[in-house]
Amino acid sequence: STRDWSSDVCSSDLYTESHLAELQQAEVGCHANKDTHHPKESIHFDMSQAPSTLTFAADIGGTRIKLGLVDAGTFTVLARETIPAMAGEGIAARLPFMVEAWRLCAKSAGIDPAAVTRVGMGLPCAISADGSRVLGTPSGKFTDAPRFDFAKWADDHGWQIRMENDARCALAGEMACGSLKNLANVAMVTLGTGIGVAVAVGGKILRGAGQGSLMFAHMAQASGPACICGRNGCAEARAGGWAFQRDGLSWPGPQRTAALEVWAQVLDAICTAYDPTHIAMGGGLVAADHSLVDDLQTLLDRQPRLAGKAPALVASALGESGPLLGASRSEEHTSETPVTSGYLVCRLL
Repeated sequence: STRDWSSDVCSSDLYTESHLAELQQAEVGCHANKDTHHPKESIHFDMSQAPSTLTFAADIGGTRIKLGLVDAGTFTVLARETIPAMAGEGIAARLPFMVEAWRLCAKSAGIDPAAVTRVGMGLPCAISADGSRVLGTPSGKFTDAPRFDFAKWADDHGWQIRMENDARCALAGEMACGSLKNLANVAMVTLGTGIGVAVAVGGKILRGAGQGSLMFAHMAQASGPACICGRNGCAEARAGGWAFQRDGLSWPGPQRTAALEVWAQVLDAICTAYDPTHIAMGGGLVAADHSLVDDLQTLLDRQPRLAGKAPALVASALGESGPLLGASRSEEHTSETPVTSGYLVCRLL
């Protein structure tokens, strides 16, 4: 039956490979066996609801891959699925399951999958300016991505593809229709498997000169635990979700006070560099701790400043829908001129 996502745009189903395979095999069997007493499934595709703004979107995190069918023209997630990321296995191994999940999304929304011609992906990686290539990945996360030809893969499916860093996607979504709508000088911080940061100045999301990023969560210290970026003592190595897993800790747990201090340092660095008026907070750790934003605001307000006051911290209004919406529209908010003084990202959920 068709699921109605309009009343719960932030919910998601967890589909494992076995679930997807079973669903696919069930449908194949239904259509292949003409002698069965069970009637063939009748699927109605309403082509009048297939505008050119329909996009297959993906928010590829370190733990889960969230996928959806998005109408970028109306800022609507029509349907969604979720599969495990298994980032250590590489992106090529996940793409067939992503394609199947997108097909299920289209079916759920009553849309012919062939009517969707655009794909938008948010990845925890450095992305080329034209959104067609992955330039670099953290250790252990989709390390085959820089060698994979996404443009050819998309073309083989009849799609146009645009990729973007996942934190930028989350910011683009919040600026389009979330907690940062109609605001020009803002930032996004996502706390999940990793720590993601994106910044917008004058309404444009900034990009580093080399299309990489000066990662606020990866400003190394003289000592500390080894980080997946190759440095030591980074904020993510001390207070990222993967670091908690490394140490056998759940969230929220005994590490909460120390983690808040680390995240407050990241926020203060963003304030010092870009002076935003608002910072949106998102990601799985934020969703699991309802007082986290208020507690971080208190820590940030205590920091001395030469002038003005700390920016307002606001919870993401879009939740898991934000990066999907941003992946479908990120090019509309991204600065075309590289900002050579530095920049943002590292990442989410």
